[in-house]
Amino acid sequence: MLDRCLGMCSDRSKEGVGQEESCEAARRFSGTINGLGGERPITCGRVSGDAISFTVENAERGNQVFKGTLAGDKLKMTRTGRSGEPRPFTTKRVK
Repeated sequence: MLDRCLGMCSDRSKEGVGQEESCEAARRFSGTINGLGGERPITCGRVSGDAISFTVENAERGNQVFKGTLAGDKLKMTRTGRSGEPRPFTTKRVK
């Protein structure tokens, strides 16, 4: 499974010039998420600076890729599933 995730270590800089990001600079995670379809595994999780990305595996409906950035008390995310159409959403920290 780790081999599938290693491709996430190569990013492009804001200027568009190819640049390798140190895999040590990104913190990796995995786990599970609970939803209407039950508990699903989280794979390829990565946090780097204010950015987060992870995949939720779902054999029946296809995997979903989540990507987002932390901006103050808000986490702005997109979810891309089998259709390939990104669906944006925002979560907010409860104080």
